[in-house]
Amino acid sequence: MGGTLSTVTVTAADVAVHPYDNTLLNRTKCSVKLIDLLAAGVPVVADAVGQNCEYIQPGVSGMLIPAEDDEAFAQAVVTLLQEPETRRKMGQAAAELIQENFAWSGLIHTVERAYR
Repeated sequence: MGGTLSTVTVTAADVAVHPYDNTLLNRTKCSVKLIDLLAAGVPVVADAVGQNCEYIQPGVSGMLIPAEDDEAFAQAVVTLLQEPETRRKMGQAAAELIQENFAWSGLIHTVERAYR
């Protein structure tokens, strides 16, 4: 994998939806699918649960919605579908934030320090 993140090719998605129930398990797990979507530059609408809040900066790289607020979730998806420039900016910001903060090229130093 080298110093860059692997990315998925998203060819038919303007927006990704990432609903999460607010459970103990979901508060502790990390979704690789979420990271791949963000790294590919797809803006994501997700429930504000657990690690979703670590990877998405609300209004910058995606949209975080209070857990189980289905109306707000649907409205966020509709808003992004109606605003192509917002989608483009969020997608670009998402890819940049994942690359800058979570690529192995940067994380390797943190890992090395942990083992010294």
